[in-house]
Amino acid sequence: IHQIAADQQLNPRPWLLWMAEDGQPEIRRTAVSLLNSMFDPNVERALRGLLGRENDPAVSQTIRQVLVAGRNQSP
Repeated sequence: IHQIAADQQLNPRPWLLWMAEDGQPEIRRTAVSLLNSMFDPNVERALRGLLGRENDPAVSQTIRQVLVAGRNQSP
């Protein structure tokens, strides 16, 4: 997951969003955390959709944190 996020030759956002829907909570949480540094309106929209479907409290909390941090980054 970290290699995808660091790859300068591809847009990691779609891949990280796809991994944010993985079956394993730790993978979902890591992918969402990495999206924090790539926050944009599309990421925000996707994370809001994921939040509505997320069952794991730790992953839900991570999504909320990224959404709040992203809002604070906006000019």
